[in-house]
Parts: sequence; C-alpha cells; structure tokens
Amino acid sequence: MDMNIRPRRLRGSEILRKMVRETRMDKSSLIYPIFVKEGTGIKEEIPTMPGQYRYSVDTLPKALEELLDAGVNKVMFFGIPDHKDEVGSQAYAQDGIVQRALEKAREEFKNDMY
Repeated sequence: MDMNIRPRRLRGSEILRKMVRETRMDKSSLIYPIFVKEGTGIKEEIPTMPGQYRYSVDTLPKALEELLDAGVNKVMFFGIPDHKDEVGSQAYAQDGIVQRALEKAREEFKNDMY
C-alpha cells in the first residue's frame, strides 16, 4: 500500500500527543493525593502515612500552592465526610467535601492544576 498522505490523527492536540508519546517520568506526570475533611483551619498529619496531611477546604489553597511550587500540577482528592451511610451519598452530594474542595481548587488555580 502506497500512501501519499501520512495520517497524523494522533498528533492533533497536545493532550493526544502526551498520551501516545514514549513513557517519561517527571514531576508533571505525578498525581498527588490530597485528603480533605470537614471543618475549618485543619492541617493534621495522618499517623499511618508520614508526610501526608488532612486539610480542610479553607487550608487547601496553601497546600496546592506548595505543590505547584514543587512542580506537581495534578491532584486527586479523597474526602473524609462527617456523615457516612451505606450508599456513600456524600460522594455524589452537591455540597460534598470533595465537591467543595474541587470548587475551591478551580477558583484559586483555574489554569494551573488539572
């Protein structure tokens, strides 16, 4: 099969180019876990995970700023709600802890974090 035109569908956007390129490991490849809990003014260390902390939504921007300064721009929020039930309704509640953390992160770092 002789092709005069070389298809470049996997090079169409920056996201696709990153997805199909060779494997590389750097700071921008990391996803940092952030544990968020109900309350205010909270930054408490997790005893079983040295170096990891639980944050309240109001202390979250400072932690995210430190991550950006270190070169990490992707996070994954893990919520610790006050009220838990059998179906995990806080995971999809409009005012759930993860949803509020995500809103705060987008508000503060709209174009810097993914």
